[in-house]
Amino acid sequence: MSYASVLVYAEDNAESDQRVRLASMLASRFDARLVGITGALIGTLMPDPGELPSVNAALMNKEAAEAESRIRDVEQRFRNAAPLGKEAVEWEGSVQFPGDAVFHRSATADLIVVGRHNNAVPNLLYSALDPADVVMRCGRPVLIVPPETSSLSADRIVVAWSNTREARRAVLDALPLLRLASQVSVTEVASRDGRAAALKRVGDVAEFLLLHDVEAKPHVLDEDGIDTAERLVLHAEHENADLIVAGGYGHARAREWVFGGVTRSLMRHCPKCCLISH
Repeated sequence: MSYASVLVYAEDNAESDQRVRLASMLASRFDARLVGITGALIGTLMPDPGELPSVNAALMNKEAAEAESRIRDVEQRFRNAAPLGKEAVEWEGSVQFPGDAVFHRSATADLIVVGRHNNAVPNLLYSALDPADVVMRCGRPVLIVPPETSSLSADRIVVAWSNTREARRAVLDALPLLRLASQVSVTEVASRDGRAAALKRVGDVAEFLLLHDVEAKPHVLDEDGIDTAERLVLHAEHENADLIVAGGYGHARAREWVFGGVTRSLMRHCPKCCLISH
């Protein structure tokens, strides 16, 4: 198993340039195709019932032209930031909601790279991508990159373990990176009463990874009254890891995604790259 295609969401800002460089390095590392993608709608394309059809049509044409112009600007910025040869880079930009653009192309990707924060200016709100939407809809591992991060060694990795389907999926999705790492920590945060059972679980995962040529050390961290996500980040810092692998636990409710506390904290606040699978 390897990554043969890396999909990265690009925007018209410096943060996106750093993310594209990181995705380019990953693509080069795995000899993979790099695909840049963006989607954009400017303002609202919904007709105003109080206006004449000709006015609505003119407004929609103007907004569509502005969106297409912005897509061309983002493409140029993406190509400037991606140092790979032209034959290894593809681009796709479309006038649609960003989440829809990524979803439709995600079937051809092994890994999706997105930013943790979006810097869309007020009149470009529909160009912002919600990482939660990508995690829940696309069925692919999603690498969430924090601001001002342009590289990922993934030489030391923390696997945030929980005895769930999503964590199992995340371990499999991260195997290409785990195989290249020099140090992997399979880590569960548990209460004192649950420590023995947790040790058995992380030990089983470490044994499984060894079957896939990944030498991992099992760790159980005491809760100590600290937020679980914060505890995992502190452990990652102690291990000098720059990547946390975790399952994305969530569901849809009232047209929004509802996540567990650890998933939500990692996606919104983690200072390190997170590979999230759902």
